[in-house]
Amino acid sequence: MATPVPVIAYTRISRVGKREGESFISQELQFKAIKSFAELRGLEIIDHLHEENVSGGDKTRAGWNQALSRVESGEAKGILVYNISRFSRSIVDALDAIERIQEAGGDLYSTAGDVGDNTPGGKLIRGVFLQHACQLGLRQLVYPDGWNRYGKWLVLDRATRRRWIVPLRAPR
Repeated sequence: MATPVPVIAYTRISRVGKREGESFISQELQFKAIKSFAELRGLEIIDHLHEENVSGGDKTRAGWNQALSRVESGEAKGILVYNISRFSRSIVDALDAIERIQEAGGDLYSTAGDVGDNTPGGKLIRGVFLQHACQLGLRQLVYPDGWNRYGKWLVLDRATRRRWIVPLRAPR
């Protein structure tokens, strides 16, 4: 039997608050899927790092950086996440982190299968899913004064979670 590959399980919840129900992906649900995936793929979870109320767009996350450092040091051979949006909501940061992991001889694994492999097609798939993860965090495109980089106002209906972009009208 092949030797299991040591990995760090990484789970993240951006905002807990009073969230619940089917749309809330709890730490327990993420870790349950991660454990099942690890068993099927011959991965050995050597540690579980969890972060709550932390944005996936923040590259200074302590647990995320600890997982990356442990792969770079050779202690682990990869990071296992529920899906790529739990890993990062920044394309640049995610691609940089994946490159660091691969340069250390490791891999990023996802229970959703959305990280692709290193073939051209796999990299394309990874890019599409990273873009989708960033779009789910669309609120991050809005500057503190409410304008987004396209010069339009973004309206978020918090009750329905719908977003509208209202074009500006030129002064008369």
